Amino acid sequence: MHGRPRKPQRAADATASTAKASKLKDLQSQLIHNHHLRLYTDEAISVSSKLLQINPEINTAWNYRKFAFQQKNLHEATNSEHIKSLVDGELRVVEMALRENPKSYWAWYHRKWILSQGLADVDFDREFLLLDQLLKDDSRNFHGWNYRRFVSKLKDVPELKELEYSEHMVMNNFSNYSVWHNRSVLLSGLLNNKAEGFIEREGILTKEYGLVHDALAAGSKVQSGWLYHLCLLHQTITPNEISLISSWPPHESALVLSANRDTGYFFVNTQKLPIVLYFNQTVKGVNPSSVIVNSMLFKNEGLVWKPLPPTKSEKAACWVTYLQFPDMESWEAKIYVIEVKIDHSEAIISSCSGSQSMHPLNFRFTLSLNCDNLEFAESVDELLDWTDVGSLGVESNDLVRFLVK
Repeated sequence: MHGRPRKPQRAADATASTAKASKLKDLQSQLIHNHHLRLYTDEAISVSSKLLQINPEINTAWNYRKFAFQQKNLHEATNSEHIKSLVDGELRVVEMALRENPKSYWAWYHRKWILSQGLADVDFDREFLLLDQLLKDDSRNFHGWNYRRFVSKLKDVPELKELEYSEHMVMNNFSNYSVWHNRSVLLSGLLNNKAEGFIEREGILTKEYGLVHDALAAGSKVQSGWLYHLCLLHQTITPNEISLISSWPPHESALVLSANRDTGYFFVNTQKLPIVLYFNQTVKGVNPSSVIVNSMLFKNEGLVWKPLPPTKSEKAACWVTYLQFPDMESWEAKIYVIEVKIDHSEAIISSCSGSQSMHPLNFRFTLSLNCDNLEFAESVDELLDWTDVGSLGVESNDLVRFLVK
């Protein structure tokens, strides 16, 4: 753990480990039995407590305790004092688990889950005391820093106050990556939300550059300082305005569809052509109203824009739509121009800062059909393999194939 040497195991330690493993196996069997039968008696719950005190990494035990907590809270809790005793009991189990492993994901998550239920007033003095003790033992425990942000938000502690605390911790140890990361999260939030005193980015970033310069001057090989410096560079060069940094097909590109893989032209094996937009930040609001595709071949109104990778939040930096090819028997031997315009740019909004794109964005490309072999076939459909892929997963694979051409 962070360069701490491991001690060689002695014979007595090996014997103790064997006994511990045997006890652990017995407790696990009892837990599975109780979980399967949905036994939530005090005796059954105590089995999970003993198990987690030995090994906090057994997620099933934490899930069992959640079910037990809900059962007792919904059906047995009669007053606020009883509920508070249930909450305190869960918090004590977490604390015992953290003594065994201060970096147990499941233990920290369970503590967050309990407090997030909002069933009892949070003893913030107790929470911050726990954090002070754990971070004193290991100030690089990123679980502790994540939990501190959670508790601070729960208590409505001003982010500026937490930023000042992180500066104090940085000055104690310049090589503490976890506190640098915590500071970067706080700083990004204050800048993006344009909090009071953080509207003028230049002055704030100049101060931060000074702080990291002091850290690097104390030890130029401090990797965490360089990583924070990289974060500051990102904050410096990333514009607030949304911009289109890449697209496919590229601007002014000329696509020639071919029925022959060996012609060197663009071979298509689906009846769909993707258009990909890649913005400089995560955005929402990409739809046929905000992005207009003009062409004689396709209708803009029926297009569906999807985030890549697929996400329920409908927020992404990369977006794709598929142009459905019309009946190619009606195609003429000419070049078709396809233009993509983002005229109503105020509809596309940054999901981070809430800012809107201020400048119209557009690109264009051309599309034509290589008709060299049409005379040898009864129809174009015989030449081109129109495989209807149907699902988004396969469409994504097609997209990769398009992009690597």
